Amino acid sequence: GAMLIGGGYTSVGSTLSGTIYPTTVPNGGTGQLWVDQGATLTEASYAMLGLTVNSSGTATVSNGAQWVINTGIAPPGSIVVGNTVLYSGTASTAPELTVGLAGAGVLNINSGTTGNGGTVQIGNIEAPNTFKMVIGMGGPGNSSANGIVMLNGPGSLLNTGGGPLAIGQWGMGQLNLFNGGTAIVGNGGGTSGTTGMSYGAILGNQSTGRGTLSVSGAGPSQVSLFSVQSGDLVIGNGGSRGVAFINSYGSVSVAGNIFLGGIGINNPGTGTGGTLNVAGGTVSAARLATVRSATQFSMINISSSGTVSLAAAGTLSAALKLESGSGTINASLVTLDAGGTVDVNNATLNISNNGSLLLGSGTIATRMYIGNAATSGAASVVNVSGANATLNASGSISVQGGTLNVNGGTVTAAGLSVTSGIQTSSLAISGVTVNNVTTSASVNL
Repeated sequence: GAMLIGGGYTSVGSTLSGTIYPTTVPNGGTGQLWVDQGATLTEASYAMLGLTVNSSGTATVSNGAQWVINTGIAPPGSIVVGNTVLYSGTASTAPELTVGLAGAGVLNINSGTTGNGGTVQIGNIEAPNTFKMVIGMGGPGNSSANGIVMLNGPGSLLNTGGGPLAIGQWGMGQLNLFNGGTAIVGNGGGTSGTTGMSYGAILGNQSTGRGTLSVSGAGPSQVSLFSVQSGDLVIGNGGSRGVAFINSYGSVSVAGNIFLGGIGINNPGTGTGGTLNVAGGTVSAARLATVRSATQFSMINISSSGTVSLAAAGTLSAALKLESGSGTINASLVTLDAGGTVDVNNATLNISNNGSLLLGSGTIATRMYIGNAATSGAASVVNVSGANATLNASGSISVQGGTLNVNGGTVTAAGLSVTSGIQTSSLAISGVTVNNVTTSASVNL
């Protein structure tokens, strides 16, 4: 059957695909579900929280309990209870789990009083172009839908069964991981996965969608993890907001790429862009890129000893790519495997105050390109400034229609070229003289 929490209709008990819907409370009502003390609740098909406008639904899974959803019956493409259409989508089926369909939905997964985390597990049925889970669904004309999922405590687990997650589809969605919580998502594997989607998670998808991911822990023994085991992580697509906060003892691991502002380098969204804030946490992925768009401005901020590791592995160009956006590396470390490149085009990259960008090592050189001699537009700028700021490239740095400013930091590279195209290039090294006077900046070539 199906679990519907918070909503209500004048006529219930209708059947669809052989499933009898449970009796619900009057329209706009409030529903609550507790799964506790090691209990297991199993849904054969799907579950929804916060069904209608002005309704609210809350589910809490804690103390070693489990909620298993979709054990063998695919959800229908349209869902009708009584005379009310709950869901009618273009996808082949509805999501297996929706938190905040048209109203407000809250899912709490925590370790409760026993210290044993609860588990929400979604089954393995895959359908093309379908999200396995949506937080903050809404729809055209309904941006008020609100979904919040919170995982708190060691052992707290959300597993979408290898399927994709949308946070803020048309409405507002939040996924918060605290104190050792874990969420596992994916796209089914492969370039487009078995779901037909290139990404395992997306924040702020449709025009009014607002999606937020927050990951933080409580020490080395309680590291929270958001794992995209297959596919990409997209932060900001068509929505008005896509933001990820990765704080101390928070970790994000992405098998594919992290894109801000669209679902690929050549597939920008129509929204306002995305923001990645790494403040003491760790992030690993194959590529990190802001997607070029005339309507968007995406930002990457890495601070407070945060670390970002990008595994270019010699086959992936532009492992770190900034277009129509900005990046800041402040008292933090970004590393690239050998063979990838860094592209800064119509964007600004700031490395300051003990921040370091280390571009590969080994036999395959890693290069940086600042600007593009063949294009015009806003300035392409890399600033290396402040105490112990470091830019280290195993290959060359090419300034081609851009600017490299070094003020108090250190730049090391195998070579440096400065050429102008449509845009004028410049190299500025503050404080350097030629009479054995101590410099405030250095460039090692």
